[in-house]
Amino acid sequence: MAKLMAGMKVLFWAAATAALAGCVGAPGDMEKILIDKSAKKMYLLDAAGRRIKKYEVRLGLEHGQKTCRGDMKTPTGEYRVNGKWDSKYIRFISLDYPNASDVARAAAAGCDPGGAIGIHAFVDGLDMNPNGSEGCITVWSKDEILEIDSKTAIGTPVEIRD
Repeated sequence: MAKLMAGMKVLFWAAATAALAGCVGAPGDMEKILIDKSAKKMYLLDAAGRRIKKYEVRLGLEHGQKTCRGDMKTPTGEYRVNGKWDSKYIRFISLDYPNASDVARAAAAGCDPGGAIGIHAFVDGLDMNPNGSEGCITVWSKDEILEIDSKTAIGTPVEIRD
């Protein structure tokens, strides 16, 4: 009985330590979204940074860093999911663009940084350009956006890299 109690104490302290370290999710739970603009890929990452899912994406029609409203570019930087709702794109997962760096870059260029950047699906028949978006991150299907939406919470970090 003493060995059983000692073993239970070890398990309790291991679980408590993991929880305090922020490792409360099960292995494989999505913790972050990484978008690689050069590869046109989006990855769902677990707490250890391992890729648990990959999607092909379309981005803004123009390359480079988003600076001004209407420049048809996808921003680069660190963002967070700040909203999710039904839309004509099935689901819209909104990002907190523009951040302070984006606002400063736009101000230096003398323009408005724009807004309404997020992740959504390509919907055939909506007069969308199949080669890219106006700046959003677009996945190819309804099933993909619904899957991403189901794994994404408000506050999820999103890193967009060149």
